[in-house]
Amino acid sequence: MARDRSQKPEFSGGGVSSDDLLKDAWQSMGRTGEGDRIEAKSAPSTKLTDAATMGQSGRTETAEEIAQLLQEEAQRRQPDPRPAPEPRRQAPPPDRRGAARPRRTTQAQPPPPPRRPAPRPRPQQQQQPQQRRSRRGLGWLVFAAFWLVSSLVGVFFGEDSNNSTPDIDVSIPVTTIDFSDLTTSTISATPGATFLNIRDVAVGQCIESLPVGSIVNDVAVVPCETAHQYELFANTQVSADGFPGDEVFALATEACIPLFASYVGEDYFDSTYYIDPIAPTEEGWNGGDRAVNCLLYSWPDGADDVEYLTESAEGTGGARS
Repeated sequence: MARDRSQKPEFSGGGVSSDDLLKDAWQSMGRTGEGDRIEAKSAPSTKLTDAATMGQSGRTETAEEIAQLLQEEAQRRQPDPRPAPEPRRQAPPPDRRGAARPRRTTQAQPPPPPRRPAPRPRPQQQQQPQQRRSRRGLGWLVFAAFWLVSSLVGVFFGEDSNNSTPDIDVSIPVTTIDFSDLTTSTISATPGATFLNIRDVAVGQCIESLPVGSIVNDVAVVPCETAHQYELFANTQVSADGFPGDEVFALATEACIPLFASYVGEDYFDSTYYIDPIAPTEEGWNGGDRAVNCLLYSWPDGADDVEYLTESAEGTGGARS
């Protein structure tokens, strides 16, 4: 519905026309106005229509009445508020103290074993007579045994009337053992052998045998006319920046080869003998030991072990076959 502003009646007493109030109310409630036209998106309520009709007819309303009508209309057009959702109840936080508690089972624990009653102490009055009787009986038994032995000895040796005990001479043979001769220089399986440290063996001495593949300390030195397997032909030394490990045997052999010919009288590679060097161990090397003992031995082809010799190899010059 369109309305001409020139026909808008004036309100007396400083009042406001219901038409203007209705226009403002409709604009505040979402109505749109173009120029002097006001187009309602929906029809106003009956009360506002009546108020507008009364405004056209010249009736004046107070501002309070118009405001009340507008408030009622605004409340009526507002959508029903949705009920606020009920707050969700949060699960109570877990009891941390309960998590640390040990789990309990329904298995009943076996009852503790019953305590045995302590033995009742016996009165000392009952023990004393028994101890006295036992001691008294033991004394009589010892006396009777002594008397019986004395009687038997007296009868056997013909005691006289004075009951004198004869003197008995009991002698036990004692064998005296002299350990002064049991020294390291005389203990040997071979008569005439002397045990020396390998570093103390001199050039030209013969050694009965050596353990294979083990550390050599003391050896049995025998005369070269006695059966022996090794003969010491030289003592030398090796040098290296550090302990060479297993290569120490190769270094020791290389150090012994030049000394072989001067002792045997033949070049090593033309001789029937072989070289077995005694090299220092790692522990000895770290302690400053660089000594090498050069030993020679014979191992014929087809033999199972080192050959036993009964003479010295010095100056023999045996040629290799």
